[in-house]
Amino acid sequence: MSANAADNTQPLILVIDDDEAIRDALRIGLESSGYRAIVTDDGAAAMRLVKSEHPAVLVLDLYMPETDGFEVMSALKSAAVEVPIIVMSGGVAGHPGDLLPMALDFGAAAALRKPFAIADLDAAIRKVIGKAR
Repeated sequence: MSANAADNTQPLILVIDDDEAIRDALRIGLESSGYRAIVTDDGAAAMRLVKSEHPAVLVLDLYMPETDGFEVMSALKSAAVEVPIIVMSGGVAGHPGDLLPMALDFGAAAALRKPFAIADLDAAIRKVIGKAR
């Protein structure tokens, strides 16, 4: 886990992805864009962090080996925790394994197909938290 505590007034973004390179790239990109960022590699740890850190937004990979993105979203719903979720996946659009449309139907606020630019993530974050930065 990593957090940029330089400015506690900036939104805290929790990134959940099992790929270390993606987690690190997103953390660096988010911090460069002025956000505070925490990263973790599994859904169970994410649930603990949501409850203890109260992030403004979750950026959630759908495909993870232990606890996948749908399990995280379901657990949040069961716990009545309301936090906007931006899901991400490398699945091919229109392919039967493409879970992004299903995740939006399940309650995700936005979806990004990997790879994406940090500017796209920033725009999605601003949209789901409803403030222009």
